[in-house]
Amino acid sequence: SMQVKLLRAIQEKKIRPIGGQQEIAVDLRILSATHKNLAQMVDAGHFRQDLYYRINVIELKIPPLRDRDGDVLILAEAFLQKLAQDWQMTPPVLSAAARQQLQAYGFPGNVRELANAADRFVLGHWLGPAAVAAGAPAQPLPDQVAAFERMVIAQELERQDGNVVAAADALGVPRKTL
Repeated sequence: SMQVKLLRAIQEKKIRPIGGQQEIAVDLRILSATHKNLAQMVDAGHFRQDLYYRINVIELKIPPLRDRDGDVLILAEAFLQKLAQDWQMTPPVLSAAARQQLQAYGFPGNVRELANAADRFVLGHWLGPAAVAAGAPAQPLPDQVAAFERMVIAQELERQDGNVVAAADALGVPRKTL
């Protein structure tokens, strides 16, 4: 089982890569997170006791985001700064209303949901409100990527006055691909 393999890796500091014939030495530290009560799972026989004691060296109980009022805005600002840096754009500023909504929302998806909301906000700010409509139904990722590509291509064609070769060169793709 996976628990046995993980326990063995922790104890012996060796792993066997998938498809590998030999074990290799590893120097590892483990940081694990769960929303489940592992002690209860040990008692119920669903989690190995020896693995539990191996990974439960230092336990930090971190309350969910909905119970940490001050953290929501700090994390949102950090996510926006990082995303703006990744997209090489000026960081968008949260309005007072947006800040109030963030603090009022319960975030059932915890920090991951907040990070995804920041992604949508930055993309909406960068692409413009027409591109990411609030409350619009989520599309499958391939459809979103295709729509984004179409928009970028259309903008570049407009910048190049309809010259397909120049647009393809500017976008770094072959003319046929464009």
